[in-house]
Amino acid sequence: MHVTNNLHHFSAFNGRYSFNQHERVPLNAPETKLATTGKAGNDPILEQEVKRPSKKSLRDVTKDTLEIIPYIMKSLEEAGEAPRHSVLYNHDEDSCWPLEKKNPYFPDLHTDIKVIMEDSLDAAVFLGNMHHFLGSEDRTPVCVLNFANQSHIGGGFYSGSLAQEEDICRRSTLIDTLHPHYYPMKDDECIYSPSVFVFRENARKADHKIMWINDVFLLPEVSIISMAAECRPALNSSGDDYATSSSRDIMRQKMRFTLRVAGNNYHRRLILGALGCGGFGHPPKAVAQLWADVLSEEEFEGWFETIVFAIWDPKPPYKNFLAFSEVLSAQSLLEYQDSEEENGITSSKDEGEDLANDLKVFAKPPPVVMLETDKTESFDTNLVKDIRDTEMMDIEENEESEESRRSKSSVESDGFGRIRRVLGL
Repeated sequence: MHVTNNLHHFSAFNGRYSFNQHERVPLNAPETKLATTGKAGNDPILEQEVKRPSKKSLRDVTKDTLEIIPYIMKSLEEAGEAPRHSVLYNHDEDSCWPLEKKNPYFPDLHTDIKVIMEDSLDAAVFLGNMHHFLGSEDRTPVCVLNFANQSHIGGGFYSGSLAQEEDICRRSTLIDTLHPHYYPMKDDECIYSPSVFVFRENARKADHKIMWINDVFLLPEVSIISMAAECRPALNSSGDDYATSSSRDIMRQKMRFTLRVAGNNYHRRLILGALGCGGFGHPPKAVAQLWADVLSEEEFEGWFETIVFAIWDPKPPYKNFLAFSEVLSAQSLLEYQDSEEENGITSSKDEGEDLANDLKVFAKPPPVVMLETDKTESFDTNLVKDIRDTEMMDIEENEESEESRRSKSSVESDGFGRIRRVLGL
């Protein structure tokens, strides 16, 4: 098996959509070689050991999170910047109408669609940072699709489970926006949380390290749509598709609903993913096909600037990631348009002599504290003293010299240059 680790750049739908897809297929498979060097080697991203935290440690993080959130909310309220309240949307309500081209706020955008091996929050924070550094005028937060539990607030957040929703709840203020009276959610309902602040790194890279800085307004802000997939739908005999058209139709409607909520709230940058393809037992390739179906519909054309499918699937056989990578390509989507012409499909060479290093940088997006380096070298001890006094490190021991700070800034600047090439921005 020979796997190339190249970037592919596609454009389709008469220039309306383009696709930058990372073929970050595991390079530790038999006979696999690292294309950029021509030598056998290990993938810099996927070959790292993925350690699952214990339930006890996750419950400890949950406890800390529930203590930290009130401090963040209080700081925002005292500054007169209280986050907007969450909303329970119903598909039948007039508050979430279909997206129409005659809408005066229709942005008429070219849409980039990307499939990456990353978790949802890291992808959202990074995408938001990139648009800030590139001078984007769109200040609306990146919108993330949360694979919600239909009946239980935050899924297994309190019990120590570890899935996408639980991870988001432990690393952000999302749990504070999921009110009990929203549950259980119906099939045609979702929760929209417009202002969610991210304050933890992820477990595998930084052991849930707190991103404390001396100004809560520098914490990454995202918006989140919490949508619950049908639990354990019936599948066909081979397990690779839905057994009934009703399950397929329900999922398709949920996808449309997600895009309508995002579009009607002026979000142009979305983080989507393999909705329902974990513990809820949905077939990944069928789900990817449905996303392709929905995104091909005329209603959604021109409403979004960037759609990233963040698929964190680090263990063999990489079923979710490979399914989405295969389906959500330009050629696959062109088939849904019944197009026999290849006009508008372009490709380019690998941009960068060492793509493995580019991907390594991409997999570790710099935290938002980079935005103002001179303000991020100390913790706001007043903000957290009642939370983790015994674990607070000595500030003086962690202050960097001006020389090392300048060096760090230089490295991070180079990293963003690499990442821009990887993203095709």
